[in-house]
Amino acid sequence: MSDMIVEERVSSLESTLQGFITSTDGILSRMEQDTADFKMRTENMLERIMLRMDRDTSASRIRTDTIVERMEYNMENFTTKLNHTISEMKQDTDNLKVSLDKTIGEMNKDSQKMKQDSENLKVSLDKTIGEMKKDTEKINKDMNKKWGELANKMGTVVEDIVAPNISGIARKYFGIERFEDFSIRYNRRNRVNPDKIKEFDVIAVSKDAFIVNETKATARESYVDEFVQLLNEEIYTYFPEHRDKQLIPIFSCLHIPENIKNRLTKEKIYAMAMGADNMDILNFDQIHKSVESF
Repeated sequence: MSDMIVEERVSSLESTLQGFITSTDGILSRMEQDTADFKMRTENMLERIMLRMDRDTSASRIRTDTIVERMEYNMENFTTKLNHTISEMKQDTDNLKVSLDKTIGEMNKDSQKMKQDSENLKVSLDKTIGEMKKDTEKINKDMNKKWGELANKMGTVVEDIVAPNISGIARKYFGIERFEDFSIRYNRRNRVNPDKIKEFDVIAVSKDAFIVNETKATARESYVDEFVQLLNEEIYTYFPEHRDKQLIPIFSCLHIPENIKNRLTKEKIYAMAMGADNMDILNFDQIHKSVESF
């Protein structure tokens, strides 16, 4: 009985194995068929792809060739135009260089001419300035001479006005009726230093008085200083013979400012100027008050 079981089992295994082999053969057969189909489809697809690529490549090659041809044409035109432009630029540069050389040459000539003109102008200016300087010096000399003449004339005019009034002033303020000596523009040699000679505008001498008049066209502090120095230091070196007489100093001018009058009063010098109608002493009372108070 066990042998039968074994045989049945063997028979069953053989059947199963046969079925498996049969099934496997079918599967392999289908796989081969599927593989063949896949290969065929793949080859067909590759052929279509290659055909399409060939068509695309041809079209691309044609477009590329066209583009290259256009680029070559444009490049030739560009090169031609560039060469033409370079040629024109070179010609323009040459023309510009010629023009610049000409302009520089003209500028050099103009510069030399300007330099020469400048030198000529400088010489002319120096000459003109020299002549103007000489003319100015001559004008100054002439003006100084004329001013001096005018000043002298004004001085003599004032002296001519002052001198006739001395007698009246002497009588009115100092009680002098008659002069023993009356001199106008009197030149006197210094008795101490004979080399010195001074002109005195008016010298009037009476028995007891000695009038010294200094006349100026313009009243100035410096003139007062000089008159004060003369009275304090030198008057008796010119007139030693009148040392014992009353000295009456008078400073005369057509107009005497207040500050000059005050200075004269301080120095005990009578200030004589033009009054309402005639020449008059301006500070007689002030001097006599100060003398009396002293």
